[in-house]
Amino acid sequence: MGKKKISRLLKITLICVACLVALYIIGGFVSVHLVLKNAFARVEEGKYWSRYTTYEDFKTTLPREKLTFMSGENELVGYVYGDKASSAGVVIFVHGFGGSQDAYLSQIEFLVNRDWCVFAFDGTGVKASGGTSRVSLYQAVYDLEAAIVCVKGIDVLADKPLALMGHSQGGLAVCAVLNYEAGAAVDAVVSIAGMNTARSMVEASAKEAPPLLFYLMKPFLVMLDRDDFGGESYTAVEGINKANIPVMLIQGTKDVMVTPDEYATTHFTNLITNPNVVTVFCSDEWNSGHENIVSSESAFDYLKAANEALSSYINSLGRPAANDDLRNWATEYGFDKLKANETNGVLFGTINDFLHIFCT
Repeated sequence: MGKKKISRLLKITLICVACLVALYIIGGFVSVHLVLKNAFARVEEGKYWSRYTTYEDFKTTLPREKLTFMSGENELVGYVYGDKASSAGVVIFVHGFGGSQDAYLSQIEFLVNRDWCVFAFDGTGVKASGGTSRVSLYQAVYDLEAAIVCVKGIDVLADKPLALMGHSQGGLAVCAVLNYEAGAAVDAVVSIAGMNTARSMVEASAKEAPPLLFYLMKPFLVMLDRDDFGGESYTAVEGINKANIPVMLIQGTKDVMVTPDEYATTHFTNLITNPNVVTVFCSDEWNSGHENIVSSESAFDYLKAANEALSSYINSLGRPAANDDLRNWATEYGFDKLKANETNGVLFGTINDFLHIFCT
């Protein structure tokens, strides 16, 4: 083969390789961006039947006061529960990913009944709050930072002890926010099923894809995470160490969402230098998961029976269940959201004792 033919073949090969690389970069970037955009899509109010509570379930027993504040360019909506003037202190509660503050009303009521004023809000892109999307897991940290400033700006609450409490994404937020100036106003933190970093949870979800695809897409996850999804973010452990205040870390031993042996903040206790940290592990069948950790054993048993009945109902349809089907089933079954979401009184009793020791 002549030199000219070899040179031509080499050029063609390089052009083909360059095209494939360009296609990989452009295609990978666009694909991952679209996946993340869909993952963080806005959560609208009440379109589908859900087993979780809404304020309709508590409006006669848990009065609240609406309070709005700005997080960046978005107006967020929150509610103050309990007596602002006579309460022992303020607890800002941060909801988990995919939910809203309404899903934790049973836990909020538990705290209010034990002399706490609770401020809970819907994050950016969630239900009552503004925002075209939820942006990222780390957005909860920015939202919480704004919420702290808001609460401390209310005269009757400004001088009261302030505690933060969050579940899942909220569990990350209540620790990571301690890295910021607003965190200096916090007296104690309770993180339930919280992850140490936002990026790790994005990667954890991506790992559900075939291994080869995951490793091909990982560079773009990191790139987009840095540019659009909180790449300059702090970890939960960094916040815990910087603040050096009392922190309670609570984790289910069988949590498959924020796994205790990989992503949970409790997995990184060897990096924690703050001597005021206590860890609580929930290991019973009824409270060792990601969602059921905040609910009672009675709620676990009730949901188990209800889910079996629902599964039987769906099988009887012979087709996928539509939203109206679920609503009809719930009515016929007499599904009780209060029973299904009853608070884990043992755990929250421990939390209440912890808060009263360090915040009163």
